[in-house]
Amino acid sequence: MSLKIIKVLVLALFFTSCGNEDAPENLISEDVMVDLVTQTHILEAQVGRMNLNSYDSARVAFQYLENKLWMEFGVDSAQYNESYEYYAKYPKLFTQIYERVEDKLDAMENEAKEIETAEPITRE
Repeated sequence: MSLKIIKVLVLALFFTSCGNEDAPENLISEDVMVDLVTQTHILEAQVGRMNLNSYDSARVAFQYLENKLWMEFGVDSAQYNESYEYYAKYPKLFTQIYERVEDKLDAMENEAKEIETAEPITRE
């Protein structure tokens, strides 16, 4: 597991409440949450590669891209944050979600490596 994911999981465990709370009415499904978190990590990497001159510029760029992502999925920031907080209260479930995110990112990375190392198609 990457260091960033481990940090998130440790924080989630730290802030876990003892009681069970009902799920929010607009809870994002686990499958969609996996896709959103996966795409969010990709956006973070994209913004990191933009070589922006300041933290503020990077933050604005990330927020813009994140808002576009939420629009694509038909969610808003409040729904995403409530869902994220809900899942974070249940470490076992949260860990499963992040394991799926990591699996998706690994699969994407492997696919990209295969494309890079594939022999070029020649036209005759």
